[in-house]
Formats: sequence, structure tokens, C-alpha cells
Amino acid sequence: REFQHTVVWVLDSPHTLDVSFNDLASLAGEFSTDLSFFPAREAMPGRGAPPHPDLIGDRLLTLQQLAAGRARIVATCVQAMLQDTPPPDQLCRQSRFLRANMTLDLETFAQEAVSWGYRVEVQVAEKGQMARRGGIVDIWPPTEPWPLRIECSGAVVESLRAFDPRDQR
Repeated sequence: REFQHTVVWVLDSPHTLDVSFNDLASLAGEFSTDLSFFPAREAMPGRGAPPHPDLIGDRLLTLQQLAAGRARIVATCVQAMLQDTPPPDQLCRQSRFLRANMTLDLETFAQEAVSWGYRVEVQVAEKGQMARRGGIVDIWPPTEPWPLRIECSGAVVESLRAFDPRDQR
């Protein structure tokens, strides 16, 4: 914390990053909130599978922390450093901060979410999905541990809360 700058810790591989970050988080104790994890997009290079939503979420959260000046120690690997990231201004344009009693056009919000890559489903079961039923939108941002339920009355947000995707409560 005395450095007043972000420290970037670059490791040689995704595997070394996983092991080292877990060790570092264990040792950090109360300071573990100062740690940011920036993994490579894919666990197995060249496999052609889409990146896991947790990897995307970790990368996005770290980029948000860096843009806001809140990242103290960023642990990453060479592979992650070589991969493209969205520019900070795009992150800002594609972010929405919601709170109770604010006005929100649900139709526009749902269209924006789809344009950002969210998949529309009947029920939200994993990161990167959204569902809409009347004045309720369920959405699971990749940066969050739980999906969020946005309840609106007309164009006003009545409540925002996390819910369990298993029982939808």
C-alpha cells in the first residue's frame, strides 16, 4: 500500500498463476482484497472452446479495478498479458450502475445486454445469461458471484438483489 502504484506480478504460465495466486491470497489474510487476478482467456490454448465465464469475469473485474485506480497487486501470466483487452472507454460505455428508485427502460437495458454478449434464457443458471419476465430482469454479470434480480414498477427500479440460481430465490 505504501507504493501508491499498482504492482503487476507476471508469472510464466496459467498453471503457475493459479497455484501462486491461491498461495498469495492465503498469505495476504485481511489484505486479500488488494489482490486482483488476471488470467489468460483460455485454460487450454488452441482447444477452440469459448472462454469460461469465470475467466472472463476475473479479467473484467481486474480491468474495472485498474480503470478505477483500485488495483493494488495484479497477478497475471505472460499469456494473459499478450491477449487483447477492451479499451477503458469501452468498459465505461458498456457498464451500467443501477440503484433502487432510478429510472430504467427495461427494453433498452435488455437490448444493450444482448449487444454486450449476454445470452437470453428462460431462467438464469450461469454467468453471462439474462432472463426477462414482465418487470423483472434476472442477469448474471461475469464479475459477480451470484445473479442479480432487478424488479421494476413501470420504469422505476424497485429493488436489486442477488438470488440463488438453483431455486431462483
